[in-house]
Amino acid sequence: MVGWLVDHVQLRPGFHELADAHRPTIVSSNFRQLIGPILEREGLELDVRANEIAWHPDGWRARFRNGEACGTCGEPCKRADLPTNGNVVYVGDGYSDRCVAQA
Repeated sequence: MVGWLVDHVQLRPGFHELADAHRPTIVSSNFRQLIGPILEREGLELDVRANEIAWHPDGWRARFRNGEACGTCGEPCKRADLPTNGNVVYVGDGYSDRCVAQA
């Protein structure tokens, strides 16, 4: 699966310029093991805060990056990954982005 993603996923136009100018932190509900190889292919070294998946003898195990419930939405969400000071620009288009986008 990772090989297919590396071969087929394309970053949006302008992402390299954004990454070079601002060194963004990527906060994702996806898995680091899927995001990392695409960034590596693109020559980008960025901070990634995402879930982890690992193989164990009894099967795959997912470790979610934040297990505490958010005081706003009541679910473990990306809001906990926001910096506590400074300006934040947040870009997201998924269901898991709704709470943090309102912060």
